[in-house]
Amino acid sequence: SSQSARLQLMKNLPMSDPNMKVSRAIALENMITPEELDDEVDGEIRAECSKFGPVERVVPSVNRAANAVTFFVLFDTPDGAKAALAGLDGRYFAGRVISASFVDENQITAM
Repeated sequence: SSQSARLQLMKNLPMSDPNMKVSRAIALENMITPEELDDEVDGEIRAECSKFGPVERVVPSVNRAANAVTFFVLFDTPDGAKAALAGLDGRYFAGRVISASFVDENQITAM
């Protein structure tokens, strides 16, 4: 069923903690599939996120088993990440609802 497929997909997504304190880093999920990932997407994500504050890094993480791509975005300041989270979470992108959450910035700097 589609519900069990959705639950399986959720299990495969990176663990993000909704109670995580504000950080300089966010994860953007449910934007594109691995097949849609190309050289232009990183620039598009950076440009969109830069509307909320200076962006240091954009790192895509492909999970082919879940047919998903997560974009980790590291901002210069927590304020930029907080503004992006508020502006992007729940917004539509290519017909999909974006899921945005804070992540530990060390997760991105280690990539």
